[in-house]
Amino acid sequence: PTETLINVKITVSEFSSSPTVTPIDGVVFKYLEIKATNAPDEKLKSISVSFHVDKAWLTQNNANTEDVVLRRYVNGVWKELSTSKTSEDANKVYFKAGTPGLSYFAISLKQKAAEVEEQPFPSV
Repeated sequence: PTETLINVKITVSEFSSSPTVTPIDGVVFKYLEIKATNAPDEKLKSISVSFHVDKAWLTQNNANTEDVVLRRYVNGVWKELSTSKTSEDANKVYFKAGTPGLSYFAISLKQKAAEVEEQPFPSV
């Protein structure tokens, strides 16, 4: 925090489907809501969110650890946060992401760029 805060309470809620916000168009492991009581975003200097993904889920979705991203819901849009792998064990891969504030979050796979088929130029 940027100053001393008193009686701070952090609450994390987990959802298997999109909570009252626009769902992500893509593959989602979990949705989260992270709220703070007595700690408004403007008084928080840096926030780090640690989370894990089951390796079985990655395999099931034909994904790699580099495909995992934490997204934050802000102003009606899901924004990708810088996400990095921190460790792994036999069943889970652990990650960390920085966020400028608290809100709804989604642990998901990165959107793949749409593949564009090349068209030959017509002969003149």
